[in-house]
Amino acid sequence: MNILFVCRGNVFRSLSAEYCLKKYLESVNIKEIGVFSAGIEAIQQPVPRFILNQLSKLEIDASGHKQTKLEKEHLIEADLIVSMGINHKKYIERNFNYPSYLFNEICYGKITSVLDIHDAVPGWESRVKESRNHMKWTINYIHSSMPYFLENYKNFVFKLRNSTRL
Repeated sequence: MNILFVCRGNVFRSLSAEYCLKKYLESVNIKEIGVFSAGIEAIQQPVPRFILNQLSKLEIDASGHKQTKLEKEHLIEADLIVSMGINHKKYIERNFNYPSYLFNEICYGKITSVLDIHDAVPGWESRVKESRNHMKWTINYIHSSMPYFLENYKNFVFKLRNSTRL
């Protein structure tokens, strides 16, 4: 079983989801699920130190993360594709003809995005405090959602296996 998380740059939301799920799976002694992440743009950039520090506070080490650009091979390898935002879901459907499910849809039954910094904090580059608060909140939200994700993800794998590609 392989789960793929997708966002835009693969340095914030999908990265956080990947490492939070890996940590949660380890804590409940589940070893048969592989977890990875990618970004639809993934312009080469380092993971912001603030994000690594926030994950570290949750005892999650993502310092070895390598940013990955989404390719069709990643989708082929995945049993479940999880989009962090509605725009990622649409991109995957339009460009690769693959279905995916939203993170919030799997965890909470909501067709909503986990917002990126630029969506949640207009003018985020000059609003450092608000940007950091959003990043911290988002990482904690993703982390605290993992029990719900694990409880519900099989329903979405079942849907994928019983449907054809788009």
